[in-house]
Amino acid sequence: TGSAAALEGSIAQIGTRYLLTLKAVNCVSGESLASTEVQASDKNHVLDALGETSSEIRNKLGESLSTVKKFNTPLEQASTTSLDALQAYNMGWKNMAGGDRPAAVAFLQRATHLDPKFAMAYALLGVNYSLSGESGLGAENTQKAYELREQVSEPERLHIESNYYYFVTGDLEKARQSSELWAQTYPRDFIPHTTLGLISKA
Repeated sequence: TGSAAALEGSIAQIGTRYLLTLKAVNCVSGESLASTEVQASDKNHVLDALGETSSEIRNKLGESLSTVKKFNTPLEQASTTSLDALQAYNMGWKNMAGGDRPAAVAFLQRATHLDPKFAMAYALLGVNYSLSGESGLGAENTQKAYELREQVSEPERLHIESNYYYFVTGDLEKARQSSELWAQTYPRDFIPHTTLGLISKA
């Protein structure tokens, strides 16, 4: 991808505690640029620890304190308080990317069952249903994500709003505006460009 650095993460269980390690690696040389680690007292505090180590690595890599604060939505607020729900959500993404929508739906349903306030799990579930021709279920889940959008990070909010206008209200102009803002603000994210392509064909 021509990236300068990549983040590598690991988690190890030590008794009842968890050790989370995050390091940035130079993509050309493979050398470590920065690293940080933090311990979580138990499984229920792993997401808190991950948020802490993420902020720390951003600081070590030279991101300004003002932008770290501005874009530092706590992980449990931006996504979920449940590690199991987050794992199910990630499996949903993985299966969706692999073209297995039924498996993706099953994992995403599990994520929303484990955490009924998991906005992005509803959003992705809505997309899977909509692209599978189940527009009613797609709209229902996209609507739910839209209702929970105040709890998410900025790119996730733009994602949810774009899907809402496209799949639920059919307001293609608002869907286009949300997707364009999303693409301009986060130019390396491929999803808004895909959404803009769908809108142009509608």
